Amino acid sequence: LLGDLVADLYACTSLNERFKMYEKCIQKLDFEAASYTFIPKIVSETALNTPPVFVRSALFPESFIEQYIADRFDKNDFTIRAIQNNVLCPMDWQDCFQSDSLTDAEKNVVFLAKQEHNIQNGISLPMMNDSVGMAGFSIVSSMQDVDFTKVKQQNLNTIFKFR
Repeated sequence: LLGDLVADLYACTSLNERFKMYEKCIQKLDFEAASYTFIPKIVSETALNTPPVFVRSALFPESFIEQYIADRFDKNDFTIRAIQNNVLCPMDWQDCFQSDSLTDAEKNVVFLAKQEHNIQNGISLPMMNDSVGMAGFSIVSSMQDVDFTKVKQQNLNTIFKFR
């Protein structure tokens, strides 16, 4: 699967084409939807009030992205804070929500994703934090915790190899 993905990615000429390949791959691994988020370094280091750039799969709730941008959830996104601190390991949204590591505002973003957009579970995969900017993938699901945990345990290592 990973070898096929790499070969397909080299054949693609645009970000959108590459993302479609990634989307097919995550769906083969029983995850539902994904998004790619990019924040240019100039935005994170200056007073520019520009939201992140998103690419999303067809099944990723567009309503969540719209609310994320409108309500500037990037200001209270625990995954962005983690990437800024060079934490580049997978982050399970529910595991983080249940821990003491999130602020109330950060917990509210996860809560709203679950309650208002049917994102029952998610995993964020930081991809980079360098001179160009920050980026990461988020994989989301409407599956309940038990089912999602099974899929995650079976396939997270494969997903993380995409880095």
